[in-house]
Amino acid sequence: MDGNSVPKYYVCTRCSHHWKPRKPDSVPNNCPKCRSTVWMKPFEEKTCVRCGYTWGSTSKNPRRCPQCGTYKWDKAPETYDCLRCGHTWTAKRDWPPKRCPKCRSASWNTEADGARDVEATGSKPYVHHADDAVIGMVLEAYGRGETCTAIAVRTSVPFSIVHGIVRENHPHTKIRI
Repeated sequence: MDGNSVPKYYVCTRCSHHWKPRKPDSVPNNCPKCRSTVWMKPFEEKTCVRCGYTWGSTSKNPRRCPQCGTYKWDKAPETYDCLRCGHTWTAKRDWPPKRCPKCRSASWNTEADGARDVEATGSKPYVHHADDAVIGMVLEAYGRGETCTAIAVRTSVPFSIVHGIVRENHPHTKIRI
């Protein structure tokens, strides 16, 4: 064979199909089996680390995953744990989040003062800074039928503290907000 001769058969790099050319003097546009138009280009299998999808690509570094559409298909996602509520989530951005998506705490990466261990108790930790007089006043008002919002407005105690006191003392009842 000389340098300008046409091969006796072609091989598709995508599906490995072998065939003889119909026209001996031209190169086919696509593979007769898989209809690929890039049948002569090198083919590599890529796997998205975010969704697990595997696809074939002729590019060394494709822009995005064809299944989930992420541009970060080759970078493992960063996971974060909230030290306040124990929630674990996967970040969608390259930078750390400002708040926990579950409890909305801006200090999700710092331990709460006096927080209970989430794994040991099995419940969400809650810390409130109220003395016995405030706790008694809130529970007495709640026992009379007032809502947490009404108690917070009337006593000028923050709603989160009122709600936490009621939630700790009435764990299995629906709380009147």
